[in-house]
Amino acid sequence: RFTLSLSPGRKESKPTVHPGGSGSTPSHPRLPSPPPPRPTKHSDRSFQSRCEGGFDAVANIRGEVFFFKGPHFWRMQRTGNLVSLNPALIRNFWMGLPPETNKIDAVYERKSDGIIIFFIGAQYWVFKDNVARPGYPRPLAEWGMRTKDGKKVERVEAAFVWAHNGKTYLFSMGEFWKFDEGRKEEGRKPEGGYPKDAALWRGVPADPDDIISWGEGDAYFFKDNLYWVMQRGGLDQDNVTPKSIAVDWLRCPHVPTPTPHLPANPHPRGKDCSCDLSRASAIPICSWLILLSVVVQLICFKLTR
Repeated sequence: RFTLSLSPGRKESKPTVHPGGSGSTPSHPRLPSPPPPRPTKHSDRSFQSRCEGGFDAVANIRGEVFFFKGPHFWRMQRTGNLVSLNPALIRNFWMGLPPETNKIDAVYERKSDGIIIFFIGAQYWVFKDNVARPGYPRPLAEWGMRTKDGKKVERVEAAFVWAHNGKTYLFSMGEFWKFDEGRKEEGRKPEGGYPKDAALWRGVPADPDDIISWGEGDAYFFKDNLYWVMQRGGLDQDNVTPKSIAVDWLRCPHVPTPTPHLPANPHPRGKDCSCDLSRASAIPICSWLILLSVVVQLICFKLTR
């Protein structure tokens, strides 16, 4: 059984900086610490999974950031430290999800009451702390989302509460919907005029892996192994520089890069050959060849006289 310690959520300006206090955030229990990961003989695989990016979902919950990938997740505490470099199993911590869960599409915390909502395929779950409420999962269709061409939304790709206005935003297939969750859960519907094109968020990917609010109203967009920061509610920041998730968030010493594929024979016959000699060693060899050529010519000249 987990024990929860009561502590207010806190804001943070950068992922590597200890958060500063804020009295405007309601107090909710901290989530329990996950069970310690079992020792593994393949720590290098864990490193690659953590540092190569490509996360299924990212969520800011109780001021901590959760990175979900496959059946696992990593958890960054308020101090900026990871609970463990090794991942924890989703099914061992989030009680109520199917035991075979191997992918989370999107997660977010509703700031008004601390409820946590998971989206997996065409269903969603509502959690109180790390335990699912009775009666879940329920169909995603309850959210009333349809695409511009009238199709039902089958999957949520990203979800977050924008600190700029307190509204909930759900993204799918290049479009997004806005919700005012001050209303009751029953009959939840998107606000009028939606969906809109995700490209309205200029300077960031239109198909993010997930999004969180962080700092003083900033929105962080995550895609592959990079993240972009939309500062203080801006929608049209053309010059947003992407940064490394692995280095800034997951304490990776460097960003792994794939080894470039080289052809078996980059210099076929008949073409110029780049030999395994340095420029410094090639010059003396050329000089000897010239000298030898001169000597041979002199010998031939004397023999013909």
